[in-house]
Amino acid sequence: KATSDHFEGGTVLVNNAAGKPTAVMDSIGGEGGFVAFNRQFEISATLRATEQGGGLMLHGPGEKTTVSAFGTELGGFVRVCGSSGKIVAELTAEPHGGAVVVCDSQSRERAALRCLPVGPLLTLLDEGHKPLMHLSALNGTGMMHLFNTAGAFTSLEMQENGSRLAMLDSAKKIQLFLGHGAGRASLHLHPENDQNSAVGIATTEQGGVVVVSAPDGVRRAGMIASTDGGQLAVFNDLGIERAMIGTMQDGGVIKLNWGGTFGVGATATDKGGLLVVNDSEGKPVAMLPPRDGD
Repeated sequence: KATSDHFEGGTVLVNNAAGKPTAVMDSIGGEGGFVAFNRQFEISATLRATEQGGGLMLHGPGEKTTVSAFGTELGGFVRVCGSSGKIVAELTAEPHGGAVVVCDSQSRERAALRCLPVGPLLTLLDEGHKPLMHLSALNGTGMMHLFNTAGAFTSLEMQENGSRLAMLDSAKKIQLFLGHGAGRASLHLHPENDQNSAVGIATTEQGGVVVVSAPDGVRRAGMIASTDGGQLAVFNDLGIERAMIGTMQDGGVIKLNWGGTFGVGATATDKGGLLVVNDSEGKPVAMLPPRDGD
């Protein structure tokens, strides 16, 4: 059956053998549309053209919309609903690229994949819409951030010159830092500022380094290995060396300082043990045993 109206436009109605409608095609207000019905004569699909763009809606039993697709000024938009009519997923075109959103049974956003100007970003959220994980590739750097509901988070980054792992508490204070780059690796436990940490472990061109610091971040003890041997040093509350145990050629060395002055030293040489005592200016005043030429 086809009809024409001067104001509304044309309409085509398609019926089955029993005279029940199976499809309708119309032109209302100068905008075309198409509607298809199922065997229960419920709307199964709707196709409509509007000033904003075309639209397609697919319906499930009871004429509940399950899939909607539209063309907008920003691009395409697709929405998927469950049997209850709640939104469970959306696919959209945004200014900087595409976006996919996945929702739970209550239409709460739980996962989102978006393309930002600097790269893609995947976000996983809890029921309160708080992010629990970020996975991204931004500006050529791969990153993963893990969060808990208290605000603490762990960050893993892979850059061109190395990688780093950081664990922060709810006060956004770093508790652990692990890094690698330029042929060196370092581990810091409970850093107190940008330079020092409670425990720091690092590698150098000559070997490994371990530094232990006080809560204020000032170093208290250190151990270093090199191609010539190793050294163990202890420091005062200002981070100034007060005692050192190390190696010198084939022998061992002990050095005790006062202020910035070398006070007492003991070493083992090929001639035996040697003890040196200096005055407050660092000049030798006694040597045991006395040795000429040493």
